[in-house]
Amino acid sequence: YDSLGNMMIPKISFKTLNYNAFIAILTKGMQQQNDSIQKLDSLVQNLDSLNNKQNNKIDSLENALNNLAQQVQQMQNCINQLCGNNNMNNNKQNNGSNSNNPQNNELGNTINVELSHGDAIVLEQNVPNPFAENTSINYYIPENNNYAQLIFTDMHGRIIKTVDIKQSGKGQLRVYAANLSQGIYQYSIVVDGKIIDTKKMLVEK
Repeated sequence: YDSLGNMMIPKISFKTLNYNAFIAILTKGMQQQNDSIQKLDSLVQNLDSLNNKQNNKIDSLENALNNLAQQVQQMQNCINQLCGNNNMNNNKQNNGSNSNNPQNNELGNTINVELSHGDAIVLEQNVPNPFAENTSINYYIPENNNYAQLIFTDMHGRIIKTVDIKQSGKGQLRVYAANLSQGIYQYSIVVDGKIIDTKKMLVEK
């Protein structure tokens, strides 16, 4: 101001920031962010643990199924062997009785027996098996059934394909496996909501 009180230079005012107050806010935000990151890390670890447990269960089920398949094959081999032995014994007995009783040769009684599926639902093994590209499945559905399906699954029980069978009687299904990976698969025939039979097929690449 001059001697008369007039302003010679305009008054200049300055504004400042209270950085100390911002430090507390930023620190609190970083703490909250770290807490969120720790919670996410814990969640990821729990998910990894659950995934490992599921994988272990799947491996155990696959091993159990493989063991069961081996046991079934062993039982089938034993049955085939027993049937073969019984046939040999029956042939020996028949030959012995025919040689001891000449009248049997003279009589030569023959009984003709005709077998048919009748009312039985039949699901045959796919041919060829194993296969690489395609295979055929024959089946028979009696006329007194209303609804039938063929359901294809992998060894984990996941459904791959469901085929509706709309006509009764004998039928054949041609299966193409170009898009399937190598492994064991199952197919089941379901009639009126009930699983009647299940068989396995092997895809080789």
